[in-house]
Amino acid sequence: MLEPYRVYWLEEVLQPHDYAGFGRLRKAIKSTRIVTGEHEYGRYGFRQLLEHQAAEIWQPDAQWTGGLTELRRIGALAAAYGIPVIPHAGGLSPETVAFTASTVNAPWCELFMPPPGGPKDVYKRFEDIMRVTRGPEGIYMEPRDVPGIGWEVASLSAL
Repeated sequence: MLEPYRVYWLEEVLQPHDYAGFGRLRKAIKSTRIVTGEHEYGRYGFRQLLEHQAAEIWQPDAQWTGGLTELRRIGALAAAYGIPVIPHAGGLSPETVAFTASTVNAPWCELFMPPPGGPKDVYKRFEDIMRVTRGPEGIYMEPRDVPGIGWEVASLSAL
């Protein structure tokens, strides 16, 4: 039923840990990619996704999986099996932007924009802070141009 609509992917359509269900769904639907992983909390859940052939694209969330180190482990596991990684809400965390910019099998990451219809100054400020640009193929985000992942640490006395 989905094929005529050329749906690119179905994301999180079952309960997060229904690995067998995702595997059956992926085998049954050939025209649309099955995507999941934002509710996995470490590489062990992604290993289950792999063993059940449950998703064509993995979506780990850096904050929920344990940070950049665990995200890199998940990305390496996915790369070994030719699975793309598109981090969940990745555009909102500097470590995920760095991961995406430096990982071959992470072609992009999600970026949640403010809801449509809001004040133009809210959009402008969001785009400035997040370094959002628009191109012919969509919306892009430039990585920070500072060393590391871009976090700035301030002492409590500075606050």
